[in-house]
Amino acid sequence: MGTLKFSHTSPDGGETGWAQARVDCLVTSPRMATLTAVVTRSNVSEAGARLGISVQQGTRGEPDRLGFSWGVVNFDPGNVDESGTPVVPPAGTCMAPAPFTTVINGGYEVVHAEIKKSPGSPEGADRRD
Repeated sequence: MGTLKFSHTSPDGGETGWAQARVDCLVTSPRMATLTAVVTRSNVSEAGARLGISVQQGTRGEPDRLGFSWGVVNFDPGNVDESGTPVVPPAGTCMAPAPFTTVINGGYEVVHAEIKKSPGSPEGADRRD
């Protein structure tokens, strides 16, 4: 489906984490997108780890927003392995948290495409009332 590449430098300007991942789901709506991907290379995550990311494109001068699964979702401090390391369940396919933080530098443009009515489906079958 595609490849996701990203990097993030710690707030103090120290270490930079990066990852490359194979996208396995992308869902859009006007101004919003959610995707999940499986890590193929990284300096901070193991290959095979699933990531969930959501973006909201800002309007009228508002900043874009971002949500991400690592370190914030499915975290239960009581769920640890035998060495005491927290075990974080993976994000499910097509699942990511709502965009909870603002984008400081750069931004996103979400291009949404409506799902078309299937041939032969009854009139209005693509609507949800």
